[in-house]
Parts: sequence; C-alpha cells; structure tokens
Amino acid sequence: MINISNSKISIFCQKAIMVLTVLCAFVLIFFNTKSIFPLIIPKTIMFRIVVELMTIFYLILIYVDKKFLPKWTKLNIAILIFAIISLISGFLGVSPSRSMFSTAERMNGNFGLLHFVALIFILSSVINNKNSWIKIFKSWTLIYAITNLFCFIASRNPNSMIQKYNSEPTRYVGLTGNSTFAGVFLLLNAFLCLYIFFEQIEQNNSQSQNSKTQANTILFFILFLFNSFLLFLTGCRGSMLSWLTSMGILLITLIIFDYPKLNKFFHINIKKWATVLIVIFITAIITLFSLRETKFIQNIMPLQRLTSITIFDASSTSRLIVSNIAIKSALQKPLLGWGPENFEIAYQRNFNTDIVDVLPLENRFDKVHNMILEIFVTTGIIGLISYLCIFYVAYKELKNINSINFWPKIILAICILSYFIQNIFLFDVIEGYLLLFMIFAFISSQSTPIKTKFKPTKITVPHWLQTIILIIVCAILCFTIYNYNVLVFITATKHKKAESLIQSGQIEQGITAIKEKYNTDTFINNFLIYGDLELLSNGDLTKFSKPQIEDIYLFINQQLDKLIKQEPLNLKLYIAKLVNILSKLRWNKNLTPEDIQLAKYTKTSIDQLKLTLPDTDIYFLQILINSPSKQDQLEAVKLLKQFHATYPKIAIAPWILGNYLVNNNQYKEGLKYLK
Repeated sequence: MINISNSKISIFCQKAIMVLTVLCAFVLIFFNTKSIFPLIIPKTIMFRIVVELMTIFYLILIYVDKKFLPKWTKLNIAILIFAIISLISGFLGVSPSRSMFSTAERMNGNFGLLHFVALIFILSSVINNKNSWIKIFKSWTLIYAITNLFCFIASRNPNSMIQKYNSEPTRYVGLTGNSTFAGVFLLLNAFLCLYIFFEQIEQNNSQSQNSKTQANTILFFILFLFNSFLLFLTGCRGSMLSWLTSMGILLITLIIFDYPKLNKFFHINIKKWATVLIVIFITAIITLFSLRETKFIQNIMPLQRLTSITIFDASSTSRLIVSNIAIKSALQKPLLGWGPENFEIAYQRNFNTDIVDVLPLENRFDKVHNMILEIFVTTGIIGLISYLCIFYVAYKELKNINSINFWPKIILAICILSYFIQNIFLFDVIEGYLLLFMIFAFISSQSTPIKTKFKPTKITVPHWLQTIILIIVCAILCFTIYNYNVLVFITATKHKKAESLIQSGQIEQGITAIKEKYNTDTFINNFLIYGDLELLSNGDLTKFSKPQIEDIYLFINQQLDKLIKQEPLNLKLYIAKLVNILSKLRWNKNLTPEDIQLAKYTKTSIDQLKLTLPDTDIYFLQILINSPSKQDQLEAVKLLKQFHATYPKIAIAPWILGNYLVNNNQYKEGLKYLK
C-alpha cells in the first residue's frame, strides 16, 4: 500500500512533470542575445535543464510509486537500441568527445540524444491518458501560433530583432534564425494542428455539437493553414516538397476511404473536393514549372524557390558531391561509422576538389544534408538499420493503437512521414527533433507494453539502498545541470561580453574577459578560440599596445595547444593556429623564423592527419610568402601557382601571388594574376 505522504509526493511529481512538459514548448521560442549562437545554445541548454529536472521528479515518482516504472514498448526499445548503438559508435569513432557533445553551432551529439531518450521514457510512462496529451498538444500549438504571429509581424520590419539574426531577410525564420530550421518546425507544427483538428472532428461526433466546439475545431484547421502559409514563406524547398507530398498522400487517402464525419462537419462531399484539389495541385505545379522563367514567378520568393528545384543548381550539385563523399566515407567504416557528429572529419579526409568549382567561397560541410546518409556515415550500417527501424516500429505501433481512431492515425502517420521526407534534404535540429519525439512519446504512451515474464515491480531492493541510489543519481543530475549546462551558458555569454568590450575600445578589460572564459573547461571552448581570433583580427589594431598584442598572441597559442590535445582531429584548431600567426603578421608587419617554423609544423601535422580544405593551404601560403627567407618565398610562389591551377575559382590565391610579384618588380606576371 502507498501511504498518504507517498501519494501526495506522487501527485506532486506527476504535476511537476506535466508542467515541465508544457514548459518544453517554450524551448523552441527561447533565445538570449547575450550568448553566442543566441538562437541555438540557449534553446538547447533550456531543453536539457528541463529534461534533467523532469528526470529528477521522475526518479522520485518511481521511488514512491512503482506503477510508473519505465514503459517498455517496442518504440521505446527501438529508440533505446539506436541510442546505445550511437554511444558505442561514438566511443569507437574518430573523435569521442565530439560525438558526445557535438559543437557549439550544432549542440547535438550523444549527450543531446540521451535527453530525448529520457524524455520519451518519462512521458510515455507517466502521461497515459490521451486527453492529457491532446491538452499538451493544444497548449504547444497555441503557444507557437501566438509566437509565429508576432514573429511574422516583426519580420515585416527590417530593423526588428528577428531580421537582425536572419541571414536571408526575404525568407521567414521565426525564432530559429535559419529558414531551413523554421521549415521543419512549421512542417511538424502544421500537421500537429491538423491532427488536433481531426481528433476534434471525432470528439464532436461523439458529443452534442455546439458553436463553441465547432469554433474550437475550426481554430486548429486555421492554425494548420497559417503554419503552412509560413512554411512556404521560409522558402525551404525540402520542407515545401515534403508538405506537398504529404498533402498529396492525404488527399488520395480521402478519395480512397470514406470519412462521413468530415463530410458532415464541412457539409460537403470530401471525396469530390479531394479529387478537385488533386487536379488543382497537379495543374498548378505543371503551370508553375512551365512559367518559372517569367517575372511573375521570379518576383514571388516561395514560387521562385519551389520552381528552382533542379539537380544542376549550385546547392543541389554541391549536395550531390557531399553525398558521394558521405557514401565513400561510410564504405571506409561500414559497421559503426566514424562516430556521431564526425562527418566533418570524414569530409576533410575524402575532400573532393570539384566542390570548389560549385561553391568557391563556402566549401566547408559538417553535415551531409541528408539524414539517412548522415546516420550511415556516422553510425554505420548497424546504426542506419536501427534508425530506420524507429520509423517502421512507430508506424506498426500506431497502427495497433485502439485509443486513436483511423483518421487521426492517418494524420500522425503522415506527420512522421513528412519529417522523414524533409530529412532527405536536411539534418536533425532541435526544432524538429523535439516535436518528433513528443509525437513518438504520445504513440508510445498509447501502445501496449511488450509481454515478458520479467516483472521489475517484483524485484526486492532494500528501501535504504533505493534511497541511497536515488540520492546519488539526483546528485549526478544536479552536477550535470550545473557543469554541462549552466557553466556552458555562462561561458557563451562571457564570449559576447569580451566581444563587446573589445569593440567598444576597452582593450585591457576585453583581453581579461577573453582569458577568464578559459578558466572553465567546456565543450564550446574549441569554437570560442576561433571566435576570439576573428574578433581580434577584424578589430582596430591601433587601439592595442604592443605588449597587449604579444600577450594575447601567446595566450591563444597556449590555449590552442591544450585544445588540440583534447581534439587532435579538429582541423579548425589547426587553422586557428595559422590564423593566429597571420594576425601577428598584421600586428607586427613581419614574421620571425620561429613563426614560420610553427606554421610549417602545423601544416605538417594537418598533412599527417590527412585533413584537407583549401582554406588550410591559403592560410599557410600567406604565411610562407611573408617569410624572412627568400627560399620560403619562392616555395610559396610555386605552391600558389599549383593551388591556382587546382582551384581557379578561388580568387584569393592569384591576389596574394599578384601582389607578391608586383612588389618584387615582376609587374607583367603580377598584373596577369591580379586581373
């Protein structure tokens, strides 16, 4: 028997988990301009803290009430298996630390995946009532509707905060800062609204209808249309194609199967209207593509983006090249891959120079932009099979659920399918992952647990031992909240503070702030050091004294040495070493033999690790051509000519070469390169 005090604790913990679940909705609209990546890091940190707090309440809940022990459904097990394979792949991969914590820009990794696994186990085990889930989904979609409305209005103002962090001002980004991230978020949000609409249709037909319930039902259909409208304003072709494909499947399903309740609600013949809409869809698409060169189509951004889909444009061609690199890399490590988040290393090891002809200015890729290939190259064939099994098991579990009617099931299936389709063109981001896992948790909560003779509730563990385990695990979670979340966020804000001080001319305080960041060892330090170099190299050097310049140069070199020991395959850290030497050249106008020796050692290290990017050669050759040794300078000229022959579309090589030749009285040849 559960005593009264335990019963109260149980109720409190359940309510706390419910509140935190609703609070999760605010994760995707959370931002902080005092942090680096203000629309990424704050979101992820908030999500992780919410899940870790949720886990503490859940542990207390199962401590006092064993009926809430983890629910072992097929979907939960499939996700857990994928997470275990991902962890093994990460530990055996080329960069275990990167696999675990990812990068400051992405904030994914196995550490993030474990939070999603915890989320699905907790929610599917605690919230079993379908109506409770409907209320959660309603609250989430309404929160996002209000947010998107304000963001849409704000996006009309070019000086708004929304547009400040929007690299493509003509496209809608909401509070994601990236049109592709906004696309996947709006895609899932739209179909979630449509699911609620269909659930309301089912409930309205089982209850007495009135104007209030009808208005409530219509509201979510309007929200579906609103999210769909914003989705097309993102101009994200992957999300638009996914939406069109999913809607086509839905309309065909409405033609094949009768839905009298929907007929009754709209007072129309749905089959006829679905047929008409299919014809309109096909006609519209054919018309748009046939008129895509006209000014009318070109002046409407969503239509221009949609009709520009071709395998011959720069974006598609570059992704095909990257996909080929991914396949080649995956075949080199076919079983468990290179480790999650390590595609960038695989990409550099198998770099294809053809990509420079397509994207001469932006040829770095840390993601495949195809989630199936991303999983294949990073976790191998074993990881890919387990990943695909998640979607298959989700479909099978959804099909067998009795508490969800046929048509709402269809919408949930289409929602998951739409996510899968758009991931052929993108990679997982928190804006999509969180909504997907909420849908998975809902499906799992309504599924029947697997039958097994093993009954965890019958295991007798002394109460004192349970108490000790609970205290230890909760203490570890509190440590995790502080060390891997709070400290990371504080460090991210310190970087912005240092940036602000340097830019405002408070050099001494800025240098002190830069140094203070590295007192805390966090997984984002490898990005911060590169950010510091960009800040200093782009700053007004007349405000720095010579001792300050020498001090910060030596400090950054020391930090880079420490970071390279932690991540020996992080090419950006080696590039940072070269950039630091170039910064010194800019400061002092000349380099010492020791600087040249350091540059040569760094380049040799890169070559030995078989890491390749055009940037590396350019930075090194800029240093070498400024060597005090004439022999080094002539070697740099030779290598620059070879580089220009390999990468004729990268303009900086002939610019460096031309300037050197002109300055050395070789005007005719120098001007040829400068032209």
